[in-house]
Amino acid sequence: MDEILLWFYHLPWDDRIKSGMSLWEELCCTYYSGADSVKWMQGVWENQKFRIDHERFEQVGTLVEIKAKEAIW
Repeated sequence: MDEILLWFYHLPWDDRIKSGMSLWEELCCTYYSGADSVKWMQGVWENQKFRIDHERFEQVGTLVEIKAKEAIW
């Protein structure tokens, strides 16, 4: 239910939610978790280098790199 709070309510940033963290802390934690997931995906993709043709590997690798930069940004 916490994931839809911001959709329906205007809560102060320091409001505590179920996790015990403030709303702001939870948002930051979720943000960094997503960025870390993209970094993990880059590593998984790199391990596929010799299983996929070069052109496809490069194309997808470029897209994953873009996503990683956007996630951090």
